[in-house]
Amino acid sequence: MTVLEKIDVLTEDFKRYLETRAELLKLQATDKITDSGAGIAAILIIATVALLGIVFLSLWAALLLSDRYGMHAGFGIVGMAYILLFIILWAGKTLLLKNPVKNRMVSSALREDENEATKP
Repeated sequence: MTVLEKIDVLTEDFKRYLETRAELLKLQATDKITDSGAGIAAILIIATVALLGIVFLSLWAALLLSDRYGMHAGFGIVGMAYILLFIILWAGKTLLLKNPVKNRMVSSALREDENEATKP
């Protein structure tokens, strides 16, 4: 085999390597996107069920308090409890919401990268 033939073979091998590498990157990106999408879908389903539970529990509590304290007082008490919860969450949104979500997303991304690095 001449030097030119070896260079041609090497060039073809390198082209196949680049094509395979590009395909691998596409598959990895697709995997991460679908994994994130599935996680978001799961969270939305869980949040919907939790929201329905909170709505029905709130109605139950409001009706129970209305029987005890008067016609509309129960709904006012439950409404004020939600306003208080809103104020607490708004005041501590960075500490209570942003940082934990950001940390979880970063640790999830790093865990995926570590898993890919340890694969043979």
